[in-house]
Amino acid sequence: TTVDIGAAGYVAADLELANLVATGNITVGDSHFIGDDSFDNLLLQSATGENVVIEAPTGNLIDLKTSGSSTLQLDSSQNATFAGDVSLGTSLIFNVTGTQSNITSAANNLNLNTTGNGKQVVIRANNANGTNRTFITASGTTEAVTLFHASNTRLVTTSTGIDVTGGVLIDGNTDTSTAFL
Repeated sequence: TTVDIGAAGYVAADLELANLVATGNITVGDSHFIGDDSFDNLLLQSATGENVVIEAPTGNLIDLKTSGSSTLQLDSSQNATFAGDVSLGTSLIFNVTGTQSNITSAANNLNLNTTGNGKQVVIRANNANGTNRTFITASGTTEAVTLFHASNTRLVTTSTGIDVTGGVLIDGNTDTSTAFL
C-alpha cells in the first residue's frame, strides 16, 4: 500500500499508523531520507545543502542513548552532559571522575589534571624516554607552585619567596642592588 503525502506535507485526512514497517527507505519532503547506511545502521540524511535538525520542546532535553543509557544530553540552556570521556579527534581527551578533572593530549603525551575538588593542578608529560613525569604542580590551598626536573623538586614558590634545590645559575643582571630586592 502506498500513502501519498502531498506537496504541502500532509494528507487530506488524519493518518494514524499503529505500526509502520518499512521494508525499504523512506523519503520525506524534498529528498530527505530515512533508511539504512552501507553498514546497516539507521541513517537520517537531509537533502543536499540542507541541515538535519533535532529539536526538543522548550525546557526539554535531547538525550542520546546507547544500550538504554544516556551518553549525551543537550539541554535548553545549551549545556552538554557527557556520560564518559570527551575526545576531540584522536589526540585530546577530557574527563571528570569524582573530584578529579583531566585533559589529556595523547598525541603530545601531556596530562593536565585537577585533584581534591580543584585544590591542586598537576601538569605531566612524557620525557624523551617516554616516561611520564610531573613537571609542575600548583596548590589551590597554599598557592605554592612547584617545578620539577626528572620528578625531583627543584623550585617552590612560598609566601615568603622561592626555595631552590640544587645550584642556581644566573645569566644576566647580577647587580644585587637591582636584581634582588
